[in-house]
Amino acid sequence: MSPTTTRRRTAPAERKRRSDPSDAGEKQSQYQIRAVERALQVLASFTPQEPELTLARLAEKTGLHKATILRLLRSLESMGFIRQGPRASYLLGMKIFELGSVYYITELHVERVARPWMERLTDRWQLTANLAVLEEGELVYIAIVEPRRALRVQFSVGMRFPAPPTALGKAILAGVDESQVDAILARHGLPQRTPKSITSVAEFKRRLDEVRARGHAIDEQESIPNVRCVGSAIRNYSGRPIAALSLSGSILDITEDLVPAIAADLREACAAISQTLGAEPAQTPVPAGTASFPSKV
Repeated sequence: MSPTTTRRRTAPAERKRRSDPSDAGEKQSQYQIRAVERALQVLASFTPQEPELTLARLAEKTGLHKATILRLLRSLESMGFIRQGPRASYLLGMKIFELGSVYYITELHVERVARPWMERLTDRWQLTANLAVLEEGELVYIAIVEPRRALRVQFSVGMRFPAPPTALGKAILAGVDESQVDAILARHGLPQRTPKSITSVAEFKRRLDEVRARGHAIDEQESIPNVRCVGSAIRNYSGRPIAALSLSGSILDITEDLVPAIAADLREACAAISQTLGAEPAQTPVPAGTASFPSKV
C-alpha cells in the first residue's frame, strides 16, 4: 500500500474529528460557564460599603473590560438582578432581595431565635448585641441590636470582618477542628488591626484554649481601639458552633470587673438559643430558660 493511498483513507477521519459537533458544544459550554462566573463576579462587587457602583468602578473591581461588563449588566438588569442608579451608576435589583429572603427563611432561623435574647441583653446592659456567622473564614454580621445610648461601633448587617481578633470569631473557632483553624489562619493570617491584636499563631491558639475552658471569648481592644467585646458560641443539634453572640462597648462601658457578669449572661442566652435550635443540654453550659440577668451593679 502506497503512502498516497494511506493519506487518502485517513483524511476523512481527520476532517470528521476537526468538525466534530461535540467539540463545538464543549466550547459553547465553557463560554457559558465563563459568562456565569463573570456575571457573579459583577454581582459580588456590590457590598454594604459600596452599594452603588459606576461602570468604571466595576471594571476596576472585576478587572473585566467595560464592554463585557456592560453586556452582563444589560442581561442582569433584564432579569431584575441589577437596576440603574440616578448618577450613571448601578445598584442591586429586587431579585437579589427575593433570593436573600429565601436564604433568610431557610438558613437564618438562628437570627429569629436569637433576636429576643439580643434585645433583652441590650436592654439589660445598654451595650450593642451582635450576631454573626462564619463564612469562608470571615465573620458575617447577620443581626445587630443597639441600645438607646451607646458608643456606636462601625459594624452593619451583612458586613464581613476578620474572625480572629473578635470575640465572636474566637467563640466560633474554639469549637471547630484545629485543621479548620489552621486553614483559616493560612488564608487570612493574623493582621494587626490595633496595638493589642494577636499576631502570633501560638498565642492565638492559647487564647482559643482559654475560650474552651471558660465558655466565652473576649476581644480586648484587638479589633477596634478602646472597644471591648465579650462573646459566646451558639450551637446546633450536633453541638457544632453555627454562630456567635456578643456584647460590645467602650472600655468605660465594659470595665474589667463587669466582664464575668456579662459573660455569664451571654453563656446563659447562648445556651437557651442553642437548645431551641436542637442542641442537647449536655452540649450547653446552662439549661434553657434559666437566664435571669440580675440587675446591673
